[in-house]
Amino acid sequence: MGEYIQEVPVTSVSLDVTLQGTLESIDQAAVPDGLKTLANCFEPLCSFKTTFTAGSVVVKAEATVPVTEAASVGAVTSSFKSLASSSTVALGDALGVKVEGVTRQVTAQQRTMTIIVAPPPPNPPSPYTPPVAPNNSGDGVLSTGVLIGIIVGALALLIALVVFIFVWKRKRSRDAKVAPGPPPVAATPPPIPPYASPNAQSSS
Repeated sequence: MGEYIQEVPVTSVSLDVTLQGTLESIDQAAVPDGLKTLANCFEPLCSFKTTFTAGSVVVKAEATVPVTEAASVGAVTSSFKSLASSSTVALGDALGVKVEGVTRQVTAQQRTMTIIVAPPPPNPPSPYTPPVAPNNSGDGVLSTGVLIGIIVGALALLIALVVFIFVWKRKRSRDAKVAPGPPPVAATPPPIPPYASPNAQSSS
């Protein structure tokens, strides 16, 4: 966002100083600078303007300060009142010219003025947060959580193994009970003795 124009309420403080000489003989750069310094009017809080007119040389000095800058308004107004109450000799010495007169009345009025407002400065970058370095104090040593996890896993595996062996043995025992035995062997009849004829016994 670039610069933009804005209307702001301001306070303008002014007074007239009459210098000895002509418009050509007066340094119209040095006199405004001197009056600006004496008025405590410094940019950017205060803008200063002088107008030179003939009749000896009448310099109208005007300082303008935004109303929101209350401290600057008070300082500039106080400085103008000091100028108005200064002697012509002291004021002339400060400006480097002969002063014939100065108005004793300081005029202050409020009005609006068009100013150019600069864009706000960009937000500062976020402060850099360095990454947290890992804690190497426990190198080679497992943490408590890891140890608990290993123990729980080992117990679960052991329980599963015991259950498997138990089921397997029970199944084998059941299978052994129901397995058929060998077929029965048929009984062999006793041998039949040889038949003896009764006639054979009597003939003898």
